[in-house]
Amino acid sequence: MNEEYMTRQEVADYLKIGLNSADKIIKNRHFNGRVKVGRRVLVIKSELDNYIKKQAKNNSFFNNAI
Repeated sequence: MNEEYMTRQEVADYLKIGLNSADKIIKNRHFNGRVKVGRRVLVIKSELDNYIKKQAKNNSFFNNAI
């Protein structure tokens, strides 16, 4: 399986949000796309996309962002 990984800064840029907001998403207990490599945390892009789509269905805040 060839997954694409993103840093927290790349997540923030991809979603056009601040770094603190990206950290909140990454640290959310319902988000399963975290991969820890040593001290570094990477995000699986496909899992991030799935998480955002799920949130969009449940929360009108994300409806404007997609």
